[in-house]
Amino acid sequence: RLPYTSRSPDISLGSAAFLAAVYPRELLSHQSYDNSLGTFEPCVLSVNPQNRTLDSQMMISPGTCDTAAQKTAVLAALETALEDNNVACLADNTCSFEDGTCVKSADGSHATIEYLLIQSSELSNSSVLGAADDRIKDLVDNNKLSFSATYSKKRATVTFGAVPDSYTATEKVNCDEGQASEDGFCYSCPAGYYVSGTACTACALGTYNPTAGATSCTTCPTDTTTYGTGSSASSQCMDLCIVPGVTYGSTTPPTGFRVTDDTVVTLKCEDGKATDTDTFTCGSGIDPQCNAAQEVKDENDSTVTIVIIVAVLIVVALIVVAIFAIRKRTQEPSEAEVRYNAAAVVPNNTYEIPIKIPSALKRKEPPRPEPVQEEESLIDKFTSLFT
Repeated sequence: RLPYTSRSPDISLGSAAFLAAVYPRELLSHQSYDNSLGTFEPCVLSVNPQNRTLDSQMMISPGTCDTAAQKTAVLAALETALEDNNVACLADNTCSFEDGTCVKSADGSHATIEYLLIQSSELSNSSVLGAADDRIKDLVDNNKLSFSATYSKKRATVTFGAVPDSYTATEKVNCDEGQASEDGFCYSCPAGYYVSGTACTACALGTYNPTAGATSCTTCPTDTTTYGTGSSASSQCMDLCIVPGVTYGSTTPPTGFRVTDDTVVTLKCEDGKATDTDTFTCGSGIDPQCNAAQEVKDENDSTVTIVIIVAVLIVVALIVVAIFAIRKRTQEPSEAEVRYNAAAVVPNNTYEIPIKIPSALKRKEPPRPEPVQEEESLIDKFTSLFT
């Protein structure tokens, strides 16, 4: 229950250390989306109420409740019957039978009786009306409650019986204005809470309340919020970051928690999932996600494949350029070939006059060199693949 209430005078407002001493923190963690810091709820001292009431209703048969005199007689007879049937608080006067009404049904077969049992003494005992409620319900449901009323001028007596399973009751605790109730006692809502009906409600996210017994909370300044609900001071309004959600993974601090902008968040992916980064700073704009491990692997493999293909193409291009340069160089004529070709050229505008020269004086021409039949090199064989 929030906040924690106690009847002990040794446990007062703000004694959260009591809980921390009794229960190890790992067994009593208060961390949640509405309480990022995991702080303990405040303790408050409860007090006795003004009184307690048991608002009760049952049906009786027959439905003889026509006149005011009849109603008065029936209600008085019912009160006496409850006392006689061991409804303890009526017998020992710790509660009283008040505000009774009797309403006849439309067909006259039965009447509905409503009344209050009011506890105004021994208020330190919160079980008084609960015991009365249990006893009356047992009497009605088991057809044990009957009583007689005499109200006519002829002093006629009418016997009534409670209709089984017709009994209902609601217990209420009546506290001073501005107080809430729990377990039959009253208390003032502590700082960080406000009174809402009969209960204390924690100030919502982005609001705070510094005083006890308040009926509302104050909104934080623009662009600020609180770590969680139940904030009790304006200093708890801060510029905070909400840890983002992650598909197929979890974060520490958990998703949805409010932390300062410089908080480092750790990301853990589910089995079979992977991520590019294991940590990020909340508020940095990074939105890490866990993807299928195969998708990450395929993406990396595709990148490596592209790099290899580009490298191979560059190497092939360099080889082709080198081959053509070598072929061009090897196709240039040698010095002997140039001299031979020059000697074979007959100048223009010249005439050959045949002169008979003795054979003894004829100069023998050296034999023409045979064209060199070069053997196809390995380079030519390799370049033939590209031409």
